[in-house]
Amino acid sequence: MENSDIAGLAEVIEKHKNKGSKEHDAIVRASENTDNLPLSFSQKRLWFLDRLSEKSTQYNLYTALKLRGNLDRKSLQKSLDEIMDRHRILKMAFREENGQPVQVYNPEAKLDMVFVDLRQVPEEERERQALEIARKEAAKPFELGKAPLLRASLLCLDNDEHILVMVVHHIVFDGWSFGIFLKEMTHYYEMFRSGKGQKLEELSIQYTDYAYWQAKRFDEGLVNNQLEYWKNKLSGDIPVLDLPLDKQRPAIQTYNGAKFTASIPSDLVKKLKKLAGKEKSTLFMVLLAAFKALLYRYTGQEDIVVGTPIANRNRKDIENLIGFFTNNLVMRTRFSGKTSFLELLRQVRRTTLDAYSNQDVPFEKLVEELHVERDMSRNPLFQVLFSLQNTHISLEGFSEINASIIGIDNGSARFDLALDIREAGDGLKADFEYNTDLLNQDTIKRMAGHYRQLLDSIVQSPEKEVDMLSILTREEKTTMLNTWNSTEVDYGDIPCWTKLFEEQVKKKPHRVAVRDKERCLTYAELNSSANRLANYLISKGVVLKQ
Repeated sequence: MENSDIAGLAEVIEKHKNKGSKEHDAIVRASENTDNLPLSFSQKRLWFLDRLSEKSTQYNLYTALKLRGNLDRKSLQKSLDEIMDRHRILKMAFREENGQPVQVYNPEAKLDMVFVDLRQVPEEERERQALEIARKEAAKPFELGKAPLLRASLLCLDNDEHILVMVVHHIVFDGWSFGIFLKEMTHYYEMFRSGKGQKLEELSIQYTDYAYWQAKRFDEGLVNNQLEYWKNKLSGDIPVLDLPLDKQRPAIQTYNGAKFTASIPSDLVKKLKKLAGKEKSTLFMVLLAAFKALLYRYTGQEDIVVGTPIANRNRKDIENLIGFFTNNLVMRTRFSGKTSFLELLRQVRRTTLDAYSNQDVPFEKLVEELHVERDMSRNPLFQVLFSLQNTHISLEGFSEINASIIGIDNGSARFDLALDIREAGDGLKADFEYNTDLLNQDTIKRMAGHYRQLLDSIVQSPEKEVDMLSILTREEKTTMLNTWNSTEVDYGDIPCWTKLFEEQVKKKPHRVAVRDKERCLTYAELNSSANRLANYLISKGVVLKQ
């Protein structure tokens, strides 16, 4: 989640300070008990979703690291063991007790890294096979009752080239946690490999302490003001975004998905950042406003609701804790085609800052409090997600290993459509993840082109009304102006269309030429009527070109 606007951040922080000191009591160790521990609100939602759709993989998180250099497998395994011991959430299993989900600590749970040797495979085939193995691992479901909910595989392509694949269930992990995990993994790897360095300082709290603290805050009414904000913001009927789908929506939501990636070049990104700075906004706000404008152009709806994830790490004591902290914020914007983009951006800015300052209400609690009627065919409150990932994951801790992240796709989608934009050098990559039971790749490819063109139009004329901003790509304009208007047909020596008609009369006199609701005429009948009309006009003195 991106928010680099200093003034905006100051505004958000100041609002949090004014909410009262009780909200910022330190999280403390709640209990040393290892059985029947409470779940956070976010964990409860994933537990119930898993019960509804067992063996689903939409909440699998995964990454793949290419490791080049002299890798010490034993040191790597030891580093994984240390992280497992350090973060108790990684040894949790989930079960039901008296009708309620609980998590249970399993101290003996181990993460045994699976080694797959591909050196006997032809060299040109190794990476393809490795990526296929990684994809299958990412698409393999977890059983929440069995710890650990984390898998690791080390694929050996050559003596100095490996791919480390990690797959973990979202109920114990989030995107921020990957950064913590990799940072600690490199620290411990170098410590074991070199025999130098010290273990990291013991964590003062664990994720279950956060779950206790979160529930306590709600019980004491410390989040009531924030909850009221969301109830007002989302009052009335929440609109369902009516995207033009390629296929009929199934009665029960499916999670089959695919991903299409488009590029946003560095020169365009510079212009977008310049616009953001001028309007006291952030790049995230500009990109979100543009996405909302695109959704309006696709649907014609003037009340657009989009979800966006936030790290929810706004406390120092949970910054270095692995676990599921991410929250989804509901961004609702009302505007019309007559609204200028600058006006839309300002509205999105206000909505975003307000949402940040009220981020402590879990999405799951919001759904419960709003009494949202459950529709089994779609997600509650929003069906489209937008995010900008700018959290830098450091892979520079290895001294003898060069590490880089490889993209893999497990073939699932949690929403109808999710646009995830991430940094790529000086430019951006836009990942369009879509439900393949609703949308085709050609549709998403066109949408990606329209989004890129819309961004170009915005930086050129941000004062224009949303309806007036161009979304057609150069290829689409060429097709419309040239290809579709190229209607010439070579009819040989026939000088004009009347001669062509007479030729058709001779060839097929009894074929139907014209038809209306009442009757139809053959070519012979139409020709006869045309001749009678011509003779009548001549008799009245009408001449050629008159």
